Amino acid sequence: MNFIFAILTGIALVVCVPFSRRYGPGVFLLAICVFLPFPLSLQAEDLSGNLCGADILMAVMTAYLVVVVSREGRLKAGPVAVPLAVFLAAASISAVASWAGLGTAVSLGRMVLGTVIAMLIFANVDGRISTARRCFDAYLLGCCILGTISIVSFVIGGFHSSEYTLGINKNGLGPIFGCGIVTAMTFLLSGDARGKRRMWLLAALACSTVGILFSLSRGAWIATAVGSLFLLLSTGRVKAFGAAVLVLVPAAYLCWSQLPEEATNYATDVSPETYVIKSRFDSMDVALDGFRKDPAFGVGVGLRKYVEPHNVLVLTLGEMGLVGLAALLFAFASALYTFRLALRCTVDDLLANVGVRAAAAVCLVTTIHGCMDVYWRRGVGVLGWAGVGMAVSVLARHRRQTLAREADRRAIARRPRPVAAAP
Repeated sequence: MNFIFAILTGIALVVCVPFSRRYGPGVFLLAICVFLPFPLSLQAEDLSGNLCGADILMAVMTAYLVVVVSREGRLKAGPVAVPLAVFLAAASISAVASWAGLGTAVSLGRMVLGTVIAMLIFANVDGRISTARRCFDAYLLGCCILGTISIVSFVIGGFHSSEYTLGINKNGLGPIFGCGIVTAMTFLLSGDARGKRRMWLLAALACSTVGILFSLSRGAWIATAVGSLFLLLSTGRVKAFGAAVLVLVPAAYLCWSQLPEEATNYATDVSPETYVIKSRFDSMDVALDGFRKDPAFGVGVGLRKYVEPHNVLVLTLGEMGLVGLAALLFAFASALYTFRLALRCTVDDLLANVGVRAAAAVCLVTTIHGCMDVYWRRGVGVLGWAGVGMAVSVLARHRRQTLAREADRRAIARRPRPVAAAP
């Protein structure tokens, strides 16, 4: 399977190059979004430093980004520029101070790729609203393909097989489908989805719902519920939300009824004595031991290669201490602020507003899920900060339009007024 996705990544690169010359570099963004639901390593063995297809495509776009910046002399980063720079500096200092070889390098690289690089690529490569909309559709396409494979895996091998569809861990599958659910719901709630597009979104919603249930990822269920609640409260479209739920509930019930008793017992058992929950508490204790050794700076980036507490806040405390946690919370707060500004400035622009709302919902799902499972992961871990980059691009476009209108007003004000003829 790794070899197949390596070939598919190569084909994507070959196909995207000529298409990008005709349609622009946004073609690569579409390819990245299609590959995000498939975080499979491209190497034969799943080593700590392995890359997935989306990582390779992002590396190409990073090189293109350097060319664009050197040519235009500017880089759009919006309100998240300083907070991300602070977080990156804190992570880099922590990594250098406690360097432990490849594990530290890979951990730091995944943090940079999942935040700064993802944000900058989607903020600067192609700022068109139509491209952002197509990126979401590309991601939903990937979710539909993965969901279909998950259904086939369940039919052939039962829930043990669907939990690890294509070899992806169930806690990796959960947020992938959760982001697909909130993305499809956002566009369905916009009031702009009609005809064939509405049918496509409903199909994507149903497919993602089946996939997330078969994954048995309880953290993803909770994160998706929070993202859905955000959409309901932010849009106020109760009737449209109810229509989406009419698709969700039957699909969820149908899947749940097909699960064996072993699976349903596992999904509903949340007692502290269960192996999964107890092991996570034990991992948290180990990570917090690192925090106790150095409360200010932790024991260094790379601790996750030895223990994974399944909580990004606890992990950050162990790796980077209070300084690192403050920097991370500063970055998260700046992301929320960016979405708030973008939503306010797109009130009169339906397409842009819906795109920003979908990006905010996806970022919320990935962040909430990161408090219950692995946050720094391949694939969907990039999606939240890619959405922040889309919001930054919207803010930059709004600023350009505002400056252009101000320049027009000043030019009109400077025009000489006609002199009235003498009587």
